[in-house]
Amino acid sequence: MEKVTVVITIKNEEKTLSSLLLALEQQTRLPDEVVIVDANSSDGSQKILSQWKPSFSVKIIVQESHRSEGRNIGIRHAKHDVIAITDAGCIPDKKWLEELLIPLLENRDVVSAGGYYPYYETSFQFACSYFFLVPPKYITEGFLPATRSMAFSKKTWEKVGGFQEDLASSEDYVFAKKIQKLQIPIAVQDKATVAWSPPKTIYQFAFTIFSFARWDVLGNVFRKKVLTMYARYAVFLLVIIISKPIGFLLFFTYLLWATFKHAQWISGKALLYIPALQIISDHAVMIGTLYGVLEKYKFL
Repeated sequence: MEKVTVVITIKNEEKTLSSLLLALEQQTRLPDEVVIVDANSSDGSQKILSQWKPSFSVKIIVQESHRSEGRNIGIRHAKHDVIAITDAGCIPDKKWLEELLIPLLENRDVVSAGGYYPYYETSFQFACSYFFLVPPKYITEGFLPATRSMAFSKKTWEKVGGFQEDLASSEDYVFAKKIQKLQIPIAVQDKATVAWSPPKTIYQFAFTIFSFARWDVLGNVFRKKVLTMYARYAVFLLVIIISKPIGFLLFFTYLLWATFKHAQWISGKALLYIPALQIISDHAVMIGTLYGVLEKYKFL
C-alpha cells in the first residue's frame, strides 16, 4: 500500500481545527503521516494541536508564512512521496483519502482532483457558496484541482515548481494552471469530497473575491471572463447615459438571469441574496483585477 502524507496549513483556526482533526482520525484509509504548518497562530490553535494524539504520525511546524510558502514547507518535510492536501476550514468525508488516492495507486504521474461542497449555517452562506464552488454538474474531466482536495507525488510537485511563494492567495489555481499547461494528467475523483464553509459576512465575501482576482493577476493568470465583465458594465453605463429606462431594464434583466442561473443549485430564501451578491462579486472581481494590474506593473 502506498504511504501518504497529508499536508495542511493553518493560521488562527481554533474554531474549525478540531472538526478537521477529528475527520482525519475517522478516515476509512488513515493517513500515514500528517504535516501541519502553523503560520504562528495567536489563538488557541497551537493548544488544540498539542493535545491531538492520533494513531498516525504527526509533525507540527510553526513558522511564519502565508499559504503557498506553508504548503511547500509542509511538502518538503513530508516523509512520504505521495502528498494529499486539504485546507483548514474543510471537513473531509470519511472516504475522502481512500477515494483521492485511487488514481495514484495506478499511476504516480497523475494529479488527483477531489470535489467539495458547502456546509453552512445561514441562507446567506448558502447563497455565497456557489460563487466559490464548482457546481457538481460541472465537475467533469476538465475540472481543475483545488487544495481543498488534491493529491500528487513529490515528483509532480517538483516538476510544476511547487506552489508559487510570492502569492498569498490563488496559489492553488496558479498551481493547477501550470499542471494543465505541462499536460500532466488530472484524474477527477468526485467522491473524494470535503465540506467547506463559505464566508459568513458580506465583507468576507467581497474581500475573498477581491483577493482571488488580485492574486490571479499577480500569478500571471488572467481570466477572459473578466474582460467580458468590464465590457458588460461599460455597456450598462453607456445605455443608461443614452436612455435610463432601457439601461436599467437591461441591468435588471442581467440580475434576473444571474438569479435564474443560481436557482439550479440554490433554493429558498438564499435566492433573495443573489442579485446583491452578483453585483458585489462583479465589482470585487473588477476592482481586484485592476488592483493586481497596478501592483504588477509597479503603479502601486
